[in-house]
Order: sequence, then structure tokens, then C-alpha cells
Amino acid sequence: NLSYMSFTNQELVSNLRAIAASSVVELIIERDRVDQVPTELLAKIASQLKKINLSWSYPTTEQCVAVLEACVPPTTMTQVDWQRYHTLSGLPVDLLARAFGKLPQMTHVNLEWCQSLRKVSVDLLVKALSNLTQINLNNTLLTRQHYLAVVEMCVTSPSPKDLGRSLIRATLTDVPSQTLGRMAENMTKLDLSLCHLPTDKYISVLNACVSSPQLVDLSLHWVNLTDVPPQARGQAARHLTKLDLGRCDLTT
Repeated sequence: NLSYMSFTNQELVSNLRAIAASSVVELIIERDRVDQVPTELLAKIASQLKKINLSWSYPTTEQCVAVLEACVPPTTMTQVDWQRYHTLSGLPVDLLARAFGKLPQMTHVNLEWCQSLRKVSVDLLVKALSNLTQINLNNTLLTRQHYLAVVEMCVTSPSPKDLGRSLIRATLTDVPSQTLGRMAENMTKLDLSLCHLPTDKYISVLNACVSSPQLVDLSLHWVNLTDVPPQARGQAARHLTKLDLGRCDLTT
């Protein structure tokens, strides 16, 4: 855990090089700026990890790309993916392919407040996230296209994704109501606080609480549910373990 250490860049790089040569599989660098860390070093470390937390660490777009590429299983990497690792590391592509097959697979990524992420391609983001179990993209200022792709990925995922706070304040304008409802059905918990959606989308999510056997935790904190029928809220609540409607200004 290297969080809140106030390292100089030289000190941080020195520590990261030591980690790169170790057997560490979980790394937290919360609130330590990594934007001056060599991208190839961060890529090497990420490829060895199962969990990484870079929240509030201000990685560059290139560094975000390197971390996301580490989330993609070797068997699904394209020649372009491998070529990028070859460029970063200088190692032969065939050697990289064999080595990556023996490394841990990333399962947890926290990129909260890493706002360079919005410049990463939609395809890479979805390819990486589809292989993760737990994801936090809160306050990354993703584009509408990114959010639509993330929602669609969750709809088709064979197992529920833990998006944590990823969709708080998310711009879900381009996500159809039916798609949002289908995503909710495929989740165990969902946080749409501060999303400011139209009424029909909230109704779709609340209906999913009734139809989904696995959705048990829903947060709609600080959203406008004034026009949502009380019956829809009531039916959803009966099927949930936890329902947060704080600051919704509902009447009794």
C-alpha cells in the first residue's frame, strides 16, 4: 500500500521498480501522482497484478491504456495489443505471449478520478472491463459513448459485474430504457445516484428489481422520482435487501 505517501517522483519510481521485481499481486497507489512514472514501468507492474487501485493518482492517457491492456487475457489479445507491449518493453512478441500466459489475471481495478480515461478508446475500455470482476470508474468523466458501451457490456456479461460507484453522475442519456433495465437485471447491486434520468428509465430499473433474482442493492440517492408511481417504488423495495432513496424529496 503506497497511498498518501507524498513521495517525490524519484522515490515513487524507486518503490515501483522494487514492486516490479517482486511477487506483489495487489497494489494501492491512491492519491500519489503517477503521471511522471514511466509508462513501461506501470505497464510491467499492472501485468503482474490481480488488483490495482490508482484512484486520484492522475495517470496519463497512455498510462490508462497500459493498465487496461493488462486486464485483457493473453488469449484474446490481438497482434496490435502484443505489438504495443513489444514497443513498451522491447521484448519479442512471442516471448511476451508465453510469459503473459503464466501471469496473474487482473480482476479488480479502481480508476476513480482518473479523468484521462475519457480519451481511451471505447473498444479497449470494454475489452478490459469485460474481464474484470470489480470496477470503479467514478468521476472519470467518460463520454456518452463510453457509458453506453459499459452498460451494454454489463447486459451481455455471463456473470454480474461489481461497478461500485462507477455510474454515479454518469451520463446515460443515450442508453435506452430497456437496455438500462436489462443491465440492472444482470447486477447484484447498482448505484445510479445523481444520474438525473428521465422517469421511464427509473421505472425500468425499479421493474428490474422485481424481475431479477440477484439484484438486491439499489441506490438512487439524490435523483428525481417525483413522477415515478409509488407502486413501482414499493414493489421494488419488497424485492431488495437495501434501497437508498435519500434526498429524493418524496412525499409520504
